[in-house]
Amino acid sequence: ITISASPTTATVAYGGTKALTGTTSNGTIAWTLPTGQGTLSAATGTASTYTAPAFANQLADLTATVTLTNSLSSAKTATSVITVKTFNVNGDSVIDLRDILTLALDWGTASSRSDLNGDGIVDLADLTLLQNALGL
Repeated sequence: ITISASPTTATVAYGGTKALTGTTSNGTIAWTLPTGQGTLSAATGTASTYTAPAFANQLADLTATVTLTNSLSSAKTATSVITVKTFNVNGDSVIDLRDILTLALDWGTASSRSDLNGDGIVDLADLTLLQNALGL
């Protein structure tokens, strides 16, 4: 029996979502996520959507580990590790306009500190997420 998860790693912002898929050679898939790491749209099947916890002034990234378990053999598992990005881009423990300045310095790059939505580029989508977090 084989089981796999896709993607195996991903990045989202607080309150963001990520579509996940799983495959198995035999049986069905059960999806689990530890309490406090977000929610899943489905507990069984070949697809589930991960939703990160809502933004509440979090100052650190969160690592959420989604586990897929085969129904015929609980020893057969796969994981998808999701990094939930903080809006504290510059790491000074305050979410403020300095974070926008840091994001501006990273504009157009693949800087992981400012790539809030995990698409591989710091751009308008990341700025919009940060502005929304700041209430701008």
